[in-house]
This record gives sequence, C-alpha cells and structure tokens, in this order.
Amino acid sequence: MCDIESMFYKVYVKREFSDLLRFFWWEGGDLPKSPVEYRMTVQLFGATSSPGCKIFLLAHLEELSK
Repeated sequence: MCDIESMFYKVYVKREFSDLLRFFWWEGGDLPKSPVEYRMTVQLFGATSSPGCKIFLLAHLEELSK
C-alpha cells in the first residue's frame, strides 16, 4: 500500500513555474478584504490535471534512470 496524497506532495515545483499554480485566499472567508496571493510549491493533489502530471513525471524519471 502507499499514500497517494503524499506522493504528490513530494514533487516540488520549480520557482519559475509556481506562477502557474497561483491562487488567492481570503483570510477568514472575509470577501470584502483584499485576497492574499499564494503559489503552490508542490504538485497539487486532487486537481483534474494531477494524475496526468504524475504519470508524465514517472515516465520521465524512468527514462532518466536508464
């Protein structure tokens, strides 16, 4: 058995690509306040694209190990 969720979180995103994983957060859910901008530094778990990204990464790592 393995922990699929933590498998995603062990894949770090290069700083140059972190803008692609940018999101906004309203502290305390208070929408009248200005949002805080964050960037993911690890691969997302649960996004529609996550399984495809992980399969690509695993194939790439396999090629590197040959």
